[in-house]
Amino acid sequence: MDNNDNNYYQDPQQQPSNNQPQQPASGQQQQSYYNQPQQQQQQQQYYSQPQQQQSYYQPNQTQYGTENEPPMTLGDWVITLLLLAIPCVNIIMIFVWGFGSGVNTSKKNYARAVLIFMIIGIVFSLLLSTALVGMVRSILYNFF
Repeated sequence: MDNNDNNYYQDPQQQPSNNQPQQPASGQQQQSYYNQPQQQQQQQQYYSQPQQQQSYYQPNQTQYGTENEPPMTLGDWVITLLLLAIPCVNIIMIFVWGFGSGVNTSKKNYARAVLIFMIIGIVFSLLLSTALVGMVRSILYNFF
């Protein structure tokens, strides 16, 4: 046997000697060598079983630092949508609700989302109208 194979039989506290095969220090170590398949089987069973994830304490978190803000009721949403249906009032109310203080968080987020969609719509319509004007100009220029 090679010297590295003999290191398996050595006591971890003993230092290896130079190229001399060593015998097991005690019968207990020899017994653990023969019980190795049983130990491997126990390890396989341990690792094949699903392990439970450790749970951690998570403190109660509030949204945006407000404490227990009540949700908007159905009536609040109906009034909000009715005010947004009125021309010119809707633009003013979007800015008031989106950037004002003392507004429900749900209404504030909704107003900001509507404002973002309004800006996207304005930019998109400007691009399309510019393209349409360019096409009409080229048609009229070629026609006359």
